[in-house]
Amino acid sequence: LDFTYETNNWGVGLPPSEKNEDNWPLMKPRLENPSFKPAKGHILAALDSFVDILKIRYSSPLFRLSTANDIKQRVRFHNTGPSLVPGVIVMGIEDARGESPEMAQLDTNFSYVVTVFNVCPHEVSMDIPALASMGFELHPVQVNSSDTLVRKSAYEAATGRFTVPGRTVSVFVEPRC
Repeated sequence: LDFTYETNNWGVGLPPSEKNEDNWPLMKPRLENPSFKPAKGHILAALDSFVDILKIRYSSPLFRLSTANDIKQRVRFHNTGPSLVPGVIVMGIEDARGESPEMAQLDTNFSYVVTVFNVCPHEVSMDIPALASMGFELHPVQVNSSDTLVRKSAYEAATGRFTVPGRTVSVFVEPRC
């Protein structure tokens, strides 16, 4: 581990032979290619993104549900069925709103969080009618992120439209009133 972030040991050796030896002829030239080696800026950007993910995870107990019942009760996946957009996962996690005897309130800051995983190389916009008219905004950590791409993520309440840049994970939150 290099805390100067000058290197991350890119291309040092090949993956274990047990499952990878057949692919070594493909891997070796790429691992030896200096143009593939991450620069210090790439390493620092990865570190910044990792720290943002940790901050987001600890910003809400909704990201740390501890029982199967809580998960079944609160987590929903949108973008499913015959009209799904390939390469996109939309996960919502709901907290209790108002007086709700069937669900305890876990989060004092957010009543709902939505995480959109877009692995497509291009921006994706998708309408989730079930989430229309809600007060979502990009998570404060991502609003202030050094990642300029994630800051382009958006939500339109009128249609429930989430727009997320390519190869980006965006977290939207509905703050409690």
